[in-house]
Amino acid sequence: MSVVAPTSQEMYRDEEILFDSSKVQRGCIGQCHHNAVNCCCSNYIKITSKRVMFTVWNKIPCPCDICGICGPIIPVGKKISQFDTVVIRDIDAKQDCLQMFTDEGDIIIYKIEGTDVSHSPMLKIRDVPNIFPMFDDLSYHLANLHLPHFEAGLRRGNHLFQ
Repeated sequence: MSVVAPTSQEMYRDEEILFDSSKVQRGCIGQCHHNAVNCCCSNYIKITSKRVMFTVWNKIPCPCDICGICGPIIPVGKKISQFDTVVIRDIDAKQDCLQMFTDEGDIIIYKIEGTDVSHSPMLKIRDVPNIFPMFDDLSYHLANLHLPHFEAGLRRGNHLFQ
């Protein structure tokens, strides 16, 4: 008897996609800025109702910054990693001065300390378009997933919009 592995669509059909960086719509200024800053080192981030997937770049120091493009580091490869949404403790949104002009900002996801030993207890998603409506949607969906540590943060008042 042979076992047929389920397709990825079958395996994850019960996951709701909350954010997918490969499908974001940027304004003209945001697109120019994103392409200039991330010309060869763009990140992939996908947040679903069950997990957060993201790329991590492997970088080495630039031996001579002759090209002027690489700066002090050179990307040499990347890997994709993930963690379950149940370890999310809190999220924040921030927008610096340049991001105000691009209508973008950063979402910061805080994880429970010690739950993901391979990565930092924080994940910063840079240059998210329509930052504050996206933050509002994301925090609403996370609160409705009944994640124990996220709800505890809401009860303690550790949330940005209380």
